[in-house]
Amino acid sequence: MSDDLNKCVWMWAGLLTYRLCDREYQCSGCPVEALFHPEASMAARVTQASPRSSGALPGQRIPAGGDRFHDPQHLWLRVLPAGEVQIGFDPVAASLIRPARSFDLPDPGDCLRSGQVAVRAHFDGGTIEFASPVSGDVVRVHRPIPGRLASMLRNPYTRAWILVLSVPRLERQLGRFSFGRTAGLDMAREWSRFQEECLGLAAGSSAGRPVLPDGGELDLDRLAGWAGADYPALVRRWIGAERVYTGRSSSRAPGRGRSRQGGAEAPPKER
Repeated sequence: MSDDLNKCVWMWAGLLTYRLCDREYQCSGCPVEALFHPEASMAARVTQASPRSSGALPGQRIPAGGDRFHDPQHLWLRVLPAGEVQIGFDPVAASLIRPARSFDLPDPGDCLRSGQVAVRAHFDGGTIEFASPVSGDVVRVHRPIPGRLASMLRNPYTRAWILVLSVPRLERQLGRFSFGRTAGLDMAREWSRFQEECLGLAAGSSAGRPVLPDGGELDLDRLAGWAGADYPALVRRWIGAERVYTGRSSSRAPGRGRSRQGGAEAPPKER
Protein backbone atom coordinates (compact mmCIF):
# COMPACT_ATOMS: atom_id res chain seq x y z
CA MET A 1 0.00 0.00 0.00
CA SER A 2 1.43 3.37 -0.97
CA ASP A 3 2.10 6.14 1.53
CA ASP A 4 -0.53 8.25 -0.21
CA LEU A 5 -3.26 5.68 0.42
CA ASN A 6 -2.75 5.03 4.13
CA LYS A 7 -1.95 8.45 5.54
CA CYS A 8 -3.24 9.01 9.04
CA VAL A 9 -6.48 11.01 9.02
CA TRP A 10 -4.70 13.70 11.05
CA MET A 11 -2.13 13.97 8.27
CA TRP A 12 -4.93 14.42 5.72
CA ALA A 13 -6.39 17.08 8.03
CA GLY A 14 -3.06 18.94 8.01
CA LEU A 15 -2.35 18.44 11.72
CA LEU A 16 0.55 16.01 11.27
CA THR A 17 3.44 16.33 8.83
CA TYR A 18 3.86 12.57 8.44
CA ARG A 19 2.13 9.54 9.92
CA LEU A 20 0.90 6.32 8.28
CA CYS A 21 -2.06 4.38 9.62
CA ASP A 22 -1.44 0.78 10.71
CA ARG A 23 -4.90 0.25 12.26
CA GLU A 24 -7.08 0.18 9.10
CA TYR A 25 -8.51 3.55 10.14
CA GLN A 26 -9.96 2.29 13.42
CA CYS A 27 -9.16 5.49 15.33
CA SER A 28 -10.62 4.53 18.72
CA GLY A 29 -7.75 3.48 20.98
CA CYS A 30 -5.05 4.75 18.60
CA PRO A 31 -2.08 6.26 20.49
CA VAL A 32 -2.01 9.20 18.05
CA GLU A 33 -5.68 9.88 18.79
CA ALA A 34 -4.91 9.73 22.51
CA LEU A 35 -2.00 12.13 22.02
CA PHE A 36 -4.20 14.73 20.32
CA HIS A 37 -7.31 14.30 22.46
CA PRO A 38 -6.79 12.05 25.50
CA GLU A 39 -10.24 12.86 26.91
CA ALA A 40 -11.92 12.02 23.57
CA SER A 41 -10.05 8.73 23.37
CA MET A 42 -11.24 7.79 26.86
CA ALA A 43 -14.81 8.81 25.97
CA ALA A 44 -14.67 6.57 22.92
CA ARG A 45 -13.56 3.59 25.02
CA VAL A 46 -16.35 4.22 27.53
CA THR A 47 -18.88 4.53 24.71
CA GLN A 48 -17.76 1.25 23.15
CA ALA A 49 -17.94 -0.52 26.52
CA SER A 50 -21.55 0.53 27.10
CA PRO A 51 -24.09 -1.39 25.00
CA ARG A 52 -26.71 1.33 25.51
CA SER A 53 -24.55 4.31 24.64
CA SER A 54 -24.92 4.20 20.86
CA GLY A 55 -27.87 6.56 20.71
CA ALA A 56 -30.01 6.34 23.82
CA LEU A 57 -30.00 9.83 25.23
CA PRO A 58 -32.52 10.12 28.07
CA GLY A 59 -30.98 9.72 31.50
CA GLN A 60 -27.51 8.92 30.12
CA ARG A 61 -24.31 10.69 29.24
CA ILE A 62 -24.47 11.79 25.62
CA PRO A 63 -21.56 10.18 23.77
CA ALA A 64 -19.40 12.25 21.43
CA GLY A 65 -17.70 10.25 18.69
CA GLY A 66 -14.06 9.93 19.70
CA ASP A 67 -12.76 10.50 16.16
CA ARG A 68 -15.36 13.02 14.98
CA PHE A 69 -15.77 16.74 14.77
CA HIS A 70 -19.20 18.20 15.61
CA ASP A 71 -21.22 20.92 13.87
CA PRO A 72 -23.78 23.11 15.75
CA GLN A 73 -26.58 21.74 13.54
CA HIS A 74 -25.99 18.44 15.34
CA LEU A 75 -24.05 16.82 12.54
CA TRP A 76 -20.80 14.93 12.99
CA LEU A 77 -17.83 14.97 10.63
CA ARG A 78 -15.27 12.18 10.33
CA VAL A 79 -12.02 12.64 8.40
CA LEU A 80 -11.41 9.80 5.92
CA PRO A 81 -8.37 9.06 3.76
CA ALA A 82 -7.64 11.11 0.63
CA GLY A 83 -9.09 14.31 2.04
CA GLU A 84 -12.67 13.03 2.28
CA VAL A 85 -15.12 13.82 5.07
CA GLN A 86 -18.03 11.64 6.14
CA ILE A 87 -21.03 13.54 7.57
CA GLY A 88 -23.88 12.15 9.67
CA PHE A 89 -26.51 12.88 12.32
CA ASP A 90 -25.26 13.07 15.92
CA PRO A 91 -27.28 11.44 18.77
CA VAL A 92 -29.42 14.56 19.33
CA ALA A 93 -30.39 14.98 15.67
CA ALA A 94 -30.82 11.22 15.22
CA SER A 95 -33.27 11.11 18.11
CA LEU A 96 -35.32 14.07 16.93
CA ILE A 97 -35.65 13.21 13.22
CA ARG A 98 -37.05 9.72 13.76
CA PRO A 99 -40.61 10.78 12.76
CA ALA A 100 -39.37 11.96 9.32
CA ARG A 101 -41.29 10.60 6.34
CA SER A 102 -38.73 11.16 3.59
CA PHE A 103 -35.41 12.82 2.80
CA ASP A 104 -34.00 14.86 -0.09
CA LEU A 105 -30.25 14.63 -0.68
CA PRO A 106 -27.83 15.73 -3.41
CA ASP A 107 -26.36 13.29 -5.92
CA PRO A 108 -22.76 12.06 -6.23
CA GLY A 109 -20.84 14.58 -8.31
CA ASP A 110 -22.77 17.59 -6.99
CA CYS A 111 -20.76 20.45 -5.53
CA LEU A 112 -21.76 21.83 -2.13
CA ARG A 113 -20.63 24.99 -0.39
CA SER A 114 -20.46 25.46 3.35
CA GLY A 115 -23.84 26.72 4.51
CA GLN A 116 -25.68 25.42 1.44
CA VAL A 117 -28.75 23.26 2.11
CA ALA A 118 -27.69 19.65 1.59
CA VAL A 119 -30.39 17.57 3.28
CA ARG A 120 -34.11 18.03 3.82
CA ALA A 121 -36.02 15.85 6.27
CA HIS A 122 -39.77 15.94 5.55
CA PHE A 123 -42.31 15.50 8.34
CA ASP A 124 -46.10 15.52 8.30
CA GLY A 125 -46.10 19.15 9.45
CA GLY A 126 -43.09 20.61 7.69
CA THR A 127 -39.41 20.28 6.80
CA ILE A 128 -36.11 20.49 8.65
CA GLU A 129 -33.07 21.44 6.55
CA PHE A 130 -29.43 20.64 7.22
CA ALA A 131 -26.69 22.62 5.51
CA SER A 132 -23.37 21.23 4.42
CA PRO A 133 -20.89 22.13 7.18
CA VAL A 134 -17.97 22.16 4.71
CA SER A 135 -17.43 22.88 1.02
CA GLY A 136 -16.65 20.03 -1.34
CA ASP A 137 -17.81 17.56 -3.99
CA VAL A 138 -20.27 14.80 -3.12
CA VAL A 139 -18.58 11.41 -3.43
CA ARG A 140 -21.12 9.08 -1.82
CA VAL A 141 -24.69 9.40 -0.53
CA HIS A 142 -26.42 7.25 2.09
CA ARG A 143 -30.14 7.76 1.55
CA PRO A 144 -32.21 7.01 4.67
CA ILE A 145 -35.08 4.60 4.04
CA PRO A 146 -38.04 5.71 6.18
CA GLY A 147 -39.10 2.12 6.92
CA ARG A 148 -35.61 1.37 8.27
CA LEU A 149 -34.95 4.74 9.84
CA ALA A 150 -35.29 3.63 13.47
CA SER A 151 -32.63 0.94 13.06
CA MET A 152 -30.29 3.34 11.31
CA LEU A 153 -30.66 6.08 13.91
CA ARG A 154 -30.14 3.79 16.90
CA ASN A 155 -26.44 3.81 16.00
CA PRO A 156 -25.77 7.39 14.86
CA TYR A 157 -21.97 7.12 14.73
CA THR A 158 -21.94 3.98 12.58
CA ARG A 159 -25.19 3.92 10.58
CA ALA A 160 -26.54 7.50 10.50
CA TRP A 161 -24.06 8.88 7.97
CA ILE A 162 -25.60 10.69 5.01
CA LEU A 163 -22.81 12.13 2.84
CA VAL A 164 -19.16 11.73 1.97
CA LEU A 165 -17.51 14.83 0.49
CA SER A 166 -14.11 15.38 -1.09
CA VAL A 167 -13.04 18.51 0.76
CA PRO A 168 -10.28 20.90 -0.37
CA ARG A 169 -8.22 22.81 2.23
CA LEU A 170 -9.50 20.41 4.84
CA GLU A 171 -7.43 21.73 7.74
CA ARG A 172 -8.86 25.24 7.28
CA GLN A 173 -12.46 24.06 7.11
CA LEU A 174 -12.27 21.89 10.23
CA GLY A 175 -10.96 24.63 12.49
CA ARG A 176 -14.37 25.93 13.65
CA PHE A 177 -15.84 22.62 14.83
CA SER A 178 -15.80 21.20 18.36
CA PHE A 179 -14.23 17.85 19.13
CA GLY A 180 -14.26 15.15 21.79
CA ARG A 181 -15.21 16.10 25.35
CA THR A 182 -16.13 19.67 24.39
CA ALA A 183 -18.63 18.37 21.82
CA GLY A 184 -20.09 15.92 24.34
CA LEU A 185 -20.62 18.65 26.92
CA ASP A 186 -22.25 20.92 24.33
CA MET A 187 -24.63 18.14 23.28
CA ALA A 188 -25.51 17.34 26.89
CA ARG A 189 -26.32 20.97 27.66
CA GLU A 190 -28.49 21.36 24.58
CA TRP A 191 -30.32 18.10 25.19
CA SER A 192 -31.03 19.17 28.76
CA ARG A 193 -32.43 22.52 27.59
CA PHE A 194 -34.56 20.82 24.92
CA GLN A 195 -35.99 18.43 27.48
CA GLU A 196 -36.76 21.27 29.89
CA GLU A 197 -38.61 23.19 27.18
CA CYS A 198 -40.66 20.19 26.04
CA LEU A 199 -41.45 19.06 29.57
CA GLY A 200 -42.65 22.57 30.39
CA LEU A 201 -44.91 22.64 27.35
CA ALA A 202 -46.27 19.17 28.04
CA ALA A 203 -46.86 19.83 31.75
CA GLY A 204 -49.16 22.72 30.86
CA SER A 205 -51.40 20.54 28.72
CA SER A 206 -53.45 17.55 29.84
CA ALA A 207 -53.06 16.08 26.35
CA GLY A 208 -49.30 16.45 26.60
CA ARG A 209 -48.81 14.76 29.96
CA PRO A 210 -48.36 11.26 28.47
CA VAL A 211 -44.95 12.45 27.17
CA LEU A 212 -43.86 12.54 30.83
CA PRO A 213 -43.43 8.91 31.96
CA ASP A 214 -42.17 8.06 35.45
CA GLY A 215 -38.69 9.45 35.94
CA GLY A 216 -39.38 12.70 34.11
CA GLU A 217 -37.69 11.76 30.82
CA LEU A 218 -39.23 12.56 27.47
CA ASP A 219 -41.06 9.89 25.53
CA LEU A 220 -40.02 11.08 22.08
CA ASP A 221 -42.59 9.02 20.19
CA ARG A 222 -45.42 10.39 22.30
CA LEU A 223 -43.97 13.88 22.03
CA ALA A 224 -44.13 13.70 18.23
CA GLY A 225 -47.70 12.42 18.37
CA TRP A 226 -48.76 15.13 20.82
CA ALA A 227 -47.07 17.97 18.91
CA GLY A 228 -48.47 16.72 15.59
CA ALA A 229 -47.96 19.19 12.74
CA ASP A 230 -46.09 21.52 15.12
CA TYR A 231 -43.32 18.98 15.72
CA PRO A 232 -40.92 20.25 12.99
CA ALA A 233 -41.25 23.83 14.25
CA LEU A 234 -40.57 22.63 17.80
CA VAL A 235 -37.33 20.80 16.99
CA ARG A 236 -36.07 23.18 14.26
CA ARG A 237 -34.92 25.49 17.04
CA TRP A 238 -32.54 22.79 18.25
CA ILE A 239 -31.28 20.98 15.16
CA GLY A 240 -30.66 21.85 11.53
CA ALA A 241 -29.59 24.81 9.44
CA GLU A 242 -32.19 27.33 10.56
CA ARG A 243 -30.61 27.75 13.99
CA VAL A 244 -27.11 28.26 12.54
CA TYR A 245 -27.42 29.80 9.10
CA THR A 246 -30.37 32.16 9.55
CA GLY A 247 -29.89 35.08 7.18
CA ARG A 248 -27.33 33.28 4.99
CA SER A 249 -28.20 32.61 1.38
CA SER A 250 -26.48 31.43 -1.78
CA SER A 251 -27.10 31.81 -5.45
CA ARG A 252 -26.72 28.32 -6.94
CA ALA A 253 -28.27 24.96 -6.21
CA PRO A 254 -26.14 21.81 -5.89
CA GLY A 255 -25.98 19.94 -9.16
CA ARG A 256 -29.52 19.51 -10.41
CA GLY A 257 -30.97 20.99 -7.23
CA ARG A 258 -33.33 23.94 -7.33
CA SER A 259 -33.17 27.31 -5.68
CA ARG A 260 -35.90 27.98 -3.16
CA GLN A 261 -37.45 31.28 -2.20
CA GLY A 262 -34.86 33.51 -0.57
CA GLY A 263 -31.97 32.21 -2.68
CA ALA A 264 -30.71 29.33 -0.51
CA GLU A 265 -30.07 26.16 -2.44
CA ALA A 266 -32.14 23.03 -2.13
CA PRO A 267 -31.11 19.44 -2.84
CA PRO A 268 -32.88 17.65 -5.69
CA LYS A 269 -36.00 15.69 -4.88
CA GLU A 270 -35.25 12.07 -4.15
CA ARG A 271 -36.24 9.93 -7.06
